[in-house]
Amino acid sequence: ALKTQSNTPYSNINDLYSDSYGIIWLATENGLLQYNGYEYTKCEQDTSAQVHYNDFRKIYEDSRQRLWVCTDKGLAIYDRKVKKYIHIDLQVCNTYVNGIEEDKDGHLWVLSQYGIVELDQEGKYLARYELPHNFNSLVMDGDLLWIGSHHEGLYTFHLKTKEIKRITLPHPNVQAHNPRIHTLMIASDGNLYIGTRNEGLIIYNPRTNTQHSYNRENTPTHIIS
Repeated sequence: ALKTQSNTPYSNINDLYSDSYGIIWLATENGLLQYNGYEYTKCEQDTSAQVHYNDFRKIYEDSRQRLWVCTDKGLAIYDRKVKKYIHIDLQVCNTYVNGIEEDKDGHLWVLSQYGIVELDQEGKYLARYELPHNFNSLVMDGDLLWIGSHHEGLYTFHLKTKEIKRITLPHPNVQAHNPRIHTLMIASDGNLYIGTRNEGLIIYNPRTNTQHSYNRENTPTHIIS
């Protein structure tokens, strides 16, 4: 079933994603929405399904144009044609999923509350790798996954060696060594953009181990609020 209206029905938006068809998707605390430039449509769930998702966290489209959604009850593919959710078995029950990335071989790497789960090209479970803490964000950078936490700062996970490494940011402010990370993004120049809850925006250059910070103290208010 679909519900359509002109204004977004929810204000608590966790993620925005523009797919290869030009549709904008919104992950909210109360459902998945799509926006075609004119109106919002809620992607309703089958009431008879065994798993019912409440909090939608992240949206991701892979190289095969499959739309993945990360939720409070695990991972799913949203099939646009039949307008249904396909639940993905991560070998753990009701895990909170905060992100997903695809590597150059088509494998998918899923950030869950129980660690990083590796899936094959078809979305089948391959392995799970434990992490030292709970993490809430990740981004792919070649053979590295950058992963961030609200409380434990920044780490990397190497896809080949499976090595987990903590990254200490080069900042004179002690608190900024361990920022409360909310989101991560890799730019075309290789710099890592770190959105935080306590230190504004941090742009980190891993090649030179340098960073620039932009926050309310050093940036005009019309740029960062």
